[in-house]
Amino acid sequence: MHGDSSIAESLVFASDAFKKLFEEVYRSFQEEMQEENLTDFAGVLVTLREPLASPENAWIKERYSSQFRYIIVDEFQDTDSLQKEVLDLVRGEHSRIICVGDAKQSIYRFRGAEVEVFSDAREMIRLEGGVVRHLERNFRSHPDISEST
Repeated sequence: MHGDSSIAESLVFASDAFKKLFEEVYRSFQEEMQEENLTDFAGVLVTLREPLASPENAWIKERYSSQFRYIIVDEFQDTDSLQKEVLDLVRGEHSRIICVGDAKQSIYRFRGAEVEVFSDAREMIRLEGGVVRHLERNFRSHPDISEST
């Protein structure tokens, strides 16, 4: 970690102390959420995934997966594996999915986004005979900004 052993020890101590503090705060957060009967975004996704993935509730997956003919996901580079799993569960046999994103703009790793999900999905699309398109034209910036270096 560090060439100076005393600094290395201090870093290990600080890291351990931060980990303990984080675990205490997170445990308190979970307890309060449970006491107040609340959930966070990940909890909503887990709650949604459970009946969709459950074989004894196959009718739920069937109902919703047949409901969506087209699914469009913007900013797909910020998707995490749980979100991708839910998307796959609601995707029907005949559903068409359009994922829009740019791996270079993946900025939400701090909240669980995994750019690998984007890369894996792009590869799966190719393997399944889907089309991957690259936008060559910038529609967001003024041409003077796009062309300057």
